[in-house]
Amino acid sequence: MKAILGGCIFILIIISGIAFADETGHGQQAHNGFTMQSVIVPLGILTLILLTSTLILGFSMPKNRKKFFPLHRKLAITTIVVAVIHASVVLFFH
Repeated sequence: MKAILGGCIFILIIISGIAFADETGHGQQAHNGFTMQSVIVPLGILTLILLTSTLILGFSMPKNRKKFFPLHRKLAITTIVVAVIHASVVLFFH
């Protein structure tokens, strides 16, 4: 569980770094500064990727339930956390 939380924090840091990049892709800080709106799309994409991964693991569980269920449960919790963060950013800052 700590690894998942650490991974989520790492991903949020990466997304924040992307938000600071300017449109030319040089990685410099944008002229208008950091905005929460620049995080909405990457968080949405991350949520969809996590949801798809959770579904794939869920469909493959009948074959190897003991192997996949712990990972499926952790991935589902991570998906919910990222989705709530994404929804909060959309509702409060968009």
